[in-house]
Amino acid sequence: MKLDRKALTKGASNAKSSWLTALLFSAISITAGCSPTHSPVEPKDKGSFHSQRQALIDEFSIKDNVFATLKAQIDTTDPESESYWQWRIDQYMYGQYPEYQPVYNAFKSDKSFHDIYGLSEEDLGPKKPLPESLPELPLGYFTENLRGNPHRGWHYVDGDTVYITYQGQLTDPYIAKYNLVTHQWQGPYKAAESTLSKGERKIDSHGRPIIEMDRDGYLHIVYGGHGGEREDGLNPMSIDTPHAGGRMLHVMSKKPYDISEFKYMDDISPFASYTKSYKMGNGDIYLFTRAGTHKSPWVYYKMKAGTHRFEKPVIITVPTPQQDNPINVDTFYINPLKISDSEIAISYLWHECNFLEVHDKTTYARINAYYVRLDTTTDTFYNAQGEQIQLPVTLDVANKKMLAFDSTDKEETPFGTSPVVLESGTPAVAYEARTKDIREWRLAAFKDEQWEHSLPMPNTVSRTLRGKSNEELYKILSLEPLQSEHSNHEAVVIYRDQNKHTAFAKVTSQNGVNWRVSDIYLSLKNTRIQMDAIHDDSDDSVAVILNVKKGASQRLYLWQDGTFRAPQKDESNLVTLSNNTVGIYESFEDGGWNAASPRGFTPGLNTALPKNLMFNQLQSENAFDLETEVVRSGQYAAKLAWHHENPAAYNGDPKKMDNVDRKAMFHGFKTRKVQDAEAWYGFSFFFPHEGTQNEPNEWLFFQIHGSADKRLKEHSRNPPFSLTLTENGMIGNWKWDPYELSPTRHGDGTSSFKLPGSKADYLDRWVDFVLHVKVDYSDEKTGFLELWVDGKKVLNEQGIQFGYNDDKGIYPSWGMYFNGDLSGMQNDHYLYLDEIRMTDHPNATYEDVAPGQ
Repeated sequence: MKLDRKALTKGASNAKSSWLTALLFSAISITAGCSPTHSPVEPKDKGSFHSQRQALIDEFSIKDNVFATLKAQIDTTDPESESYWQWRIDQYMYGQYPEYQPVYNAFKSDKSFHDIYGLSEEDLGPKKPLPESLPELPLGYFTENLRGNPHRGWHYVDGDTVYITYQGQLTDPYIAKYNLVTHQWQGPYKAAESTLSKGERKIDSHGRPIIEMDRDGYLHIVYGGHGGEREDGLNPMSIDTPHAGGRMLHVMSKKPYDISEFKYMDDISPFASYTKSYKMGNGDIYLFTRAGTHKSPWVYYKMKAGTHRFEKPVIITVPTPQQDNPINVDTFYINPLKISDSEIAISYLWHECNFLEVHDKTTYARINAYYVRLDTTTDTFYNAQGEQIQLPVTLDVANKKMLAFDSTDKEETPFGTSPVVLESGTPAVAYEARTKDIREWRLAAFKDEQWEHSLPMPNTVSRTLRGKSNEELYKILSLEPLQSEHSNHEAVVIYRDQNKHTAFAKVTSQNGVNWRVSDIYLSLKNTRIQMDAIHDDSDDSVAVILNVKKGASQRLYLWQDGTFRAPQKDESNLVTLSNNTVGIYESFEDGGWNAASPRGFTPGLNTALPKNLMFNQLQSENAFDLETEVVRSGQYAAKLAWHHENPAAYNGDPKKMDNVDRKAMFHGFKTRKVQDAEAWYGFSFFFPHEGTQNEPNEWLFFQIHGSADKRLKEHSRNPPFSLTLTENGMIGNWKWDPYELSPTRHGDGTSSFKLPGSKADYLDRWVDFVLHVKVDYSDEKTGFLELWVDGKKVLNEQGIQFGYNDDKGIYPSWGMYFNGDLSGMQNDHYLYLDEIRMTDHPNATYEDVAPGQ
């Protein structure tokens, strides 16, 4: 298939350029953070810049007629047309001739895109409106509704854990974590922000994220790219402008194996588009991407084992303006596949593009199928014949050395390609053949030192599928083997029946060819279903990720062992705190309490109640009682008691004072993240004078705890926040520690404060507390602490370090804790607790947690 050159050509002539040589030279300054190889020329004014620019165009045009071709597209009656083609010519020259880069960079250093080019605001929309009601999909999914046509997900398996990333709300990258043995989920969480489909921009599936884990356990997500943004400037690796928008970005988890927090890296080009990656046997990670929009090189980035950053990219293929018609550009679409611990096979097709950005069905040319193999031990490319291939690859080289299927004079045009691993080990390429009548995958295989095409896909000849009632089903769309023992084969399939229902089912076979449905898990009319298999260390399929799309409804499912494994969110304890906020409210009005992990002495425990607390630490069977007289609201409050005589007699070793011997406390739940976690806590205490008599050990009645990292064998530390009642009044402190492995038990720093009033001011009455905190243990110091007592703000610490660098979030504690030597304690103690509210909902406010609401 060829472009209609007469329709697209305007002022075209022969183009004999030094484009390839210049592109290789420009690779030295590939990313925005790299400096050009020439000393910057600093034009004094706009006129000086344009004169230098024109001088370079005149020089390059002697051998390169692309300039004349692009200039001929300008409509001289339209000022915007002139600006547009000035931009296109600038990008062509910037990517092709590195000597232009310092000239342009110096001129634009203090200018925005619209300061240079008189173009209208970019129109990349609008979004398609969602219907008032979405088609229903069966339960069992683990994502929100995926608006638009997002990538169906990418995953990484580490032992029993699978990490799944996908393009979620407004094309932002999301990540979830699932244990294949315990079936426990974590997430999904939004990992980062994308620029691709914000505002009025349409939903764009090019932002599909990939995920890999480096040798140290850090997770890497690359996502969001479809050519970059106009304000990113010109692309040093491309002759094509960013006409689609969306920056390619790379984020890395802040901690190994942790999906809750990621940080941005600056090691890849924002102009890139498409993502596919593989981790090799030695731990090296290879990321394949296109360096810009259509007329851009395809490259790979390599992250060596033991490092956390990608090296500079290596150019695989380069686009080339056609010599007889420079408005057209020969470029490629590639698709890599890891075929061993040290090899990656790459299939690709020829895409005949054009500078006019005409991409309709007549000119959207995808032609031929090619094959090449990368040996990652030496980073050397080989064709099917074993001949070494020198980079970069042009169309001429591809046709001479790597052509697996020549479709230029055939009807079956490849729309996509994929390498295939055959049992024989011979090179093979699958291509999606499209004719007037068919659309199916076919195979090109290298046999007897030559390529054969139009072959059936492996294991599809004479393949049949029958239903439970032995009826013949219409068409197998995809099949994934599960296991086979002798003549017993199992697989999961996606098929379409005669009634246009698409189904996902488990099938069995005695010969691996004739299949029969044993269990149907989904069957939906007018629905698209895709699947990606999850393989274990032995390369056996142990689970499947399904992408199910029906109209405007689209969800991801995880299927394992005959079941859709959806996150089991026990939200029975959540209540509405306001119109936009949910959280936990415990006032003991149900006549007791319940916790997610009750332990030790549990007086008052009622397992039928909502689990409003995380766990308890009660010194004895008498440490809790329901109070009906002294209550803040409703009918009940909690009375917490502690006995001073032989306090070690109740828990554990009676001769040893353990942690619970010192306490009568309840503990709340952890925030969903650590760094930047923001939480609200509201509660009321009644401090009776006879139950809070002065002692050598002061009263600690409220704490916020960190969570020591078990994976690091980190020791426990002092709580990062506490409130204490002393004989002189009420005091508190906060702590911080930025180290992943805390070197001390008391944090890296501590600050203290004293609240207004004497101890007597807080006795024999209900005292209402509201606390608002934000965690930031870093040097950025964006944390804060706000505390209100009886509705009056008494603490307002902004721009501080607060909290510890932990894997898991902070959590609160209420009650009594006596630290230090308890031998001098003279009295039993008690207090009352009521009106507990807590939330880390992003929309929470003071009113959501204030006692008495």
